[in-house]
Amino acid sequence: MSEVARGCQPDAQRDNKNLMQRCVHHVFYFGLSGEIFSEQIRRTLLVNLFSIVGIVFTFPLGIAALYRSNTWLALVLLCFAFIFCINQFYLRRTRNHEICANIIIYPLYFLMLYLVFTGGVNGTGYVWIFCVPAVSLFIQGIKRGVIEMVIFTLLLIVILYFFASVYGFAFHYDEDLRFRVIASFIVVFFLSTIYEYSMSRFNKALHESSKQLKEQAETDPLTQLLNRRGMQQRLEEAEGAELRLVLIDVDYFKNINDQYGHD
Repeated sequence: MSEVARGCQPDAQRDNKNLMQRCVHHVFYFGLSGEIFSEQIRRTLLVNLFSIVGIVFTFPLGIAALYRSNTWLALVLLCFAFIFCINQFYLRRTRNHEICANIIIYPLYFLMLYLVFTGGVNGTGYVWIFCVPAVSLFIQGIKRGVIEMVIFTLLLIVILYFFASVYGFAFHYDEDLRFRVIASFIVVFFLSTIYEYSMSRFNKALHESSKQLKEQAETDPLTQLLNRRGMQQRLEEAEGAELRLVLIDVDYFKNINDQYGHD
């Protein structure tokens, strides 16, 4: 019996591993198939992760704020947790990562500015703003992301330097702390921009290289027509569609190749 059990153990482990992979693929990729590194699947995965992270952080922190009797902060955090939950269901249903990305980023801007404005818990609300540049630049892209980050930085400066005098609402930060918050945020913004720009250039070059290799693998170098692999690929892509195939044969063409060479 022990030998039989040992013999079956690899199959059981393999089944468990396959089940785990299917669960992960269903939860994070929504069952999307195809190239795992395609742009659509990559963006859907990351937008999904951003949404999950938003729920995981805002909901418990909202409950904690409610426990501390910080009613306004609790309501805001729980409201955003609800928005992220709705976004998660919408993304799972439609897989429209563009709309879902906007549902994530613009409430995130508002939430971060609100935390800075009110101070969050004991004046620590500003510590969350440093995640904004990376998320914004990925979701909105370099051009739009930089514009929105500049606007966000200006609003941050206005809140920290001009709203501190609003009694009963705005949190009062020390002069040194305000300067360091702005300076460190600009540094993170600058580094995130450099990283996202370099990654976009790398991804573009990789995409072009992959496209060229695909064309070379599917094209006959002499005639620039599809070779056997390329024709087979097109036939598989057009499965179920109405097709026309033309075959042309040249009599005694082998003699020409033998006499003059294939080139």
